[in-house]
Amino acid sequence: MVDKLTWIMNANFVDGDFVVTLDYRKDARPGDRMQLKKDARNFLDKLRRKLKKQGKELQYIHVMEVGERGAMHHHLLIKEMDIKTLRECWSYGGIQVEPLWSEGQYRKLAEYFIKYSEKTMRTEAALMTKHWYASRNLVIPEPEKKVIKAGYFKKVINVPAGYYLDKESVAAGVNEDGFDYFTYTLIQVERKRGRGG
Repeated sequence: MVDKLTWIMNANFVDGDFVVTLDYRKDARPGDRMQLKKDARNFLDKLRRKLKKQGKELQYIHVMEVGERGAMHHHLLIKEMDIKTLRECWSYGGIQVEPLWSEGQYRKLAEYFIKYSEKTMRTEAALMTKHWYASRNLVIPEPEKKVIKAGYFKKVINVPAGYYLDKESVAAGVNEDGFDYFTYTLIQVERKRGRGG
């Protein structure tokens, strides 16, 4: 789960994009959990319309957080934009914006997002049907898989020029079918921001 979210983040976002937390003022907190979901949908719809007028496309990954004591937040990963645009779309409280910076590898952020979602699923199982929600226009990468014959299985990593190895991604074991596996992530050294972001 963390691996898949990391791959999606790595394929669609770059350093300088925004990690956003949307908070609620005391007088604007949702009366129920379904309102929390509705508030997120309204925010994203407003943001999508504003960006469309600017000739941009909204791309996001969104996680709701409901704490054990009832505190509510929205966490998002979005493309860099004018912060004023975010403020115009969220009228329920504060906005915290932190520029993304991890040299193109977002595993730690994926782990945080999964942690928030698992906390919410424990307290509000009916609220979330998925660990995260994402815009439909994101690239969903498929990892390259190689099947290796018995006797040739070696845990050797060849890092091609222009890439580096994410050491935290290296994992080996036996899958549920009883086959050995060895997995790792290579990250392209130089990443350029795409148009429209």
